[in-house]
Amino acid sequence: MTLPQREPRDVDHNDPAFIADPYPIYRALHEQDPVHHSANYGGYFLVTKYEDVRHVLLDWETYSSGKPGVTSIPMSVERSFPEIPLEIDPPDHRVYRAIVTPWFSRRRVESLEKEVRTITNDLLDGLSGRSRVDFIQELGAPLVSRVLAVFLNVPEEESAPWVGWMSDIFHGRLTDRPRANAAGKLLIDYVDEKIAAARRAPGDRAPCRAQPRSHGGRGGRQLLRIRQYILGGQCQYVAKD
Repeated sequence: MTLPQREPRDVDHNDPAFIADPYPIYRALHEQDPVHHSANYGGYFLVTKYEDVRHVLLDWETYSSGKPGVTSIPMSVERSFPEIPLEIDPPDHRVYRAIVTPWFSRRRVESLEKEVRTITNDLLDGLSGRSRVDFIQELGAPLVSRVLAVFLNVPEEESAPWVGWMSDIFHGRLTDRPRANAAGKLLIDYVDEKIAAARRAPGDRAPCRAQPRSHGGRGGRQLLRIRQYILGGQCQYVAKD
């Protein structure tokens, strides 16, 4: 079997044709070129066999994730800092993961159920009596952003622009970099303001509201970058649609 009507360097995981049906290309790469180098986006490797993928994930000293933008090709937001904890290698990765893990504990998530139900009922009440609704834009997107605000312990009203930012970043990163970069700056500025607010009023120990004190040498700025990653990652689920 040969690669379907294209040179290996043309493999592009963002190509609409690849997204619509990636399996023939994956199959050809798996059989003929399992460690494939693509010249797109400045060059990157696409590894397709399970054992190779596992080896790359475990051998972090050779295949480092500790570089801004390495986990998103091309980089979704123009930045010089890493997305924590994804773009951090051990041993620091383990430290940050230990800090974040309690935020996702079963007890913590269950404690948010009442607020999530209230938000959901509020959104559904607003749609009551209508024969047609845009499920994604009128329920899915505001539900994700408002619940995320509760999860991150920020006022719900601050979540209003989040989905728009992430939509501009996700859809603009390939075809409209100025649009993506402008939205990315708004996101980064928002997080930077949260850092400044935490420094002005230290002592709030609520989950996801990192403080300027050190966590094993990790300050509030690094920890709030985790919140930026969570915010961006979750909003992308609806931005993609």
